[in-house]
Amino acid sequence: MEGHYETGRGVPLLLFGWPDEEAEEMRYTVEIPGLASLILTHDWEGEVKGLKDWPRDERPPVAWVFWSFRIMVGIGFLMVGIGLISALYYYRGKLFETRWLQLWWMAMMPSGFIALLAGWFVTEIGRQPYVAYGIIKTAEGVSPAILGPQVAWSLLAFVVMYTLVFGAGSFYILKLIGKGIPPGEESGQDDASDYYGHGLEAAPMRAAGKKPEAPHV
Repeated sequence: MEGHYETGRGVPLLLFGWPDEEAEEMRYTVEIPGLASLILTHDWEGEVKGLKDWPRDERPPVAWVFWSFRIMVGIGFLMVGIGLISALYYYRGKLFETRWLQLWWMAMMPSGFIALLAGWFVTEIGRQPYVAYGIIKTAEGVSPAILGPQVAWSLLAFVVMYTLVFGAGSFYILKLIGKGIPPGEESGQDDASDYYGHGLEAAPMRAAGKKPEAPHV
């Protein structure tokens, strides 16, 4: 995850960079001095072992792990950021009228799933070439009873199933968003109750997109 090839002390934290696995070095780095040593050893001058301390055939694909970890962490910061900004706009009473913030929320809809995948890549690719580190390698854990085509077809079935489920759910949610707020529920209505201090009508719970009927008198 850190992308350091050389063992050293006072090692910087690499925010970004490009791992050159052939030359065994990081190119075009953006770094914070000493921070990797502090995080990993709790000492600004702590020693951090580099990738060269392990044979090439004992290392995972560096670029995949390096960038997957940063995608996961970056999405986490975006989530925290949009939460704090939304809280500020809510406090000011402008949360529901700020279009750029609503568009940001829409863009963030798949972010949790992407962060989950990135974290999974870090875990699964990062432990290669082992199934259990130092005990059994991935090549040794292959079962001769299960053929490649069987694995491929089962994986394809999962991909198709999840694509249909997530696709249908995303289509429905985007359709509801596209319709906007139903008439009579906009903020600023004279007869609307003061919903959390922002003039929104506090309606009873109902199925998504359906407005409750008025009682018959």
